[in-house]
Amino acid sequence: MGASLLQSADSIKKANLFAGKLFATETIGDEVLPLPPKETAVEPHLFAGKLFATESVGGEVLPLLLQETAVEPLPPKETAKEPERQKSPASLAQGKWWSSHHENDVSVYREEDPVVYYAAKFVLPSNAEDEGHTPPMAVANAAADSEVKKAKDLGVDFEGIWWMSDNPVPEELVSFAGMKVETTNGGFPMTLKVPNAKKRMWSWLDTTIGKKLRQFYATGDPEAHTDFIFSSAIEGEITTGLKTLPLVWVDSFKFYKYTADCDQTSGSEQACDPTDCAPKGSNLTCADLIARYPNDMWSRPTKFQSGSLFSDATYTLKRIVMGDGSPHPVFWNEFMDHMTSEPTTTCPFFCEETPGKRGEKVLQTYMSDDWCMRKNHAWIFGITGC
Repeated sequence: MGASLLQSADSIKKANLFAGKLFATETIGDEVLPLPPKETAVEPHLFAGKLFATESVGGEVLPLLLQETAVEPLPPKETAKEPERQKSPASLAQGKWWSSHHENDVSVYREEDPVVYYAAKFVLPSNAEDEGHTPPMAVANAAADSEVKKAKDLGVDFEGIWWMSDNPVPEELVSFAGMKVETTNGGFPMTLKVPNAKKRMWSWLDTTIGKKLRQFYATGDPEAHTDFIFSSAIEGEITTGLKTLPLVWVDSFKFYKYTADCDQTSGSEQACDPTDCAPKGSNLTCADLIARYPNDMWSRPTKFQSGSLFSDATYTLKRIVMGDGSPHPVFWNEFMDHMTSEPTTTCPFFCEETPGKRGEKVLQTYMSDDWCMRKNHAWIFGITGC
């Protein structure tokens, strides 16, 4: 049935596929006129550079190859809907007309005040600036901030941007920019008052749970701060109201700097394991990293009281951006690998999986300290703004 559509009339010279319909053309003088076919059950398809029709026979859909020499694609201007995909050499070489690879994809950077959504690669300031974007995370810098320098001089160096590696909660990054430092007679105990609720200070994954966590932060004053109390240059603790919250009952949010004997100074390997901090596949051991980058890793164990619904957990806080805005020699690459986007699958006829792209997983961060805007944006919690 499909073949007769092209061969029954002597005047039909060419066959073309346009807007999902099969057309014949006839040359009269210098003009080429379209001849719409009669209504039929033929379904045209373009596959591996050939035009096919299908007809239903006894419940089965059978392919009918139309005249191969008669196929002439329309000029590019008339097939602009998917020109790259139809003309992809890689796709045609594989016998496919559809390619799900998009070489010209643009990395995500979207401002929806008071939130900015962005590909993880834009955490590095130069990556964002090269594409005309405002860096989404603040960089703590001792040269520009005397408070950051005060803590660094006492051995508590939180310059740059830090990654909560292996955090089971979809919170990824924290900055210590703008913190205030209170010492005891110029030394320890020392308290860092960190404004982690302010803009460009904290990031979450752009997932359902990440969004809920970010919205929950809208219930708190952006000008509030969290106290990090350090008893020495290698040990500290975060203050929290969760110690008295029923069913949560946190026992402690500890900080232990990675040292060669941190399992002993922290009291256990669960609190700080000096043999388990190297990136997967790295040719460096944890001991190598501790020796080369002695201030760039902190173990963050969380302990819960008896009766809590939660189990003890530990993640590692790693510096991924240095104080001058440059990438960390080791941990930036690990972070980029971790932030590879999810693979995608396209199935127009035959399924094809496109691998995820390194550094393209999307994060979200507050870009405004306007509390009214934050509350209005977080209406899901029953907050209506100001």
